[in-house]
Amino acid sequence: MKKIFIILLAAGFMLSCSQSEQAGADSEPDNKVAMEKPSETKTISVGVEGMTCQGCVSSIETAIAAVDGVVDQKVNLKSNSASITFDPAQTDAKKLAEVIGDAGYTVSVN
Repeated sequence: MKKIFIILLAAGFMLSCSQSEQAGADSEPDNKVAMEKPSETKTISVGVEGMTCQGCVSSIETAIAAVDGVVDQKVNLKSNSASITFDPAQTDAKKLAEVIGDAGYTVSVN
């Protein structure tokens, strides 16, 4: 009796695993949206005053990343600067400077 129970338990487990794998394969979304790079990008460099640590850099990077159209960014604590690449159809330098200012830092366009 024990052997039958163990066999049934093992069979149930195997059946359950195979159904999970199939469900996982079937549940992948068919409507994947491909992120297209913008056809034209612009890169600006700005001075950023008020950064004192890597936490400040992280705060600025997070604020910039939240702006639609930002493609790339590099914030440098040592040079007190940020280089931002963006899609000009979605945002502009004024908006990016405003976002950095709203995060608590002083911005100067180079």
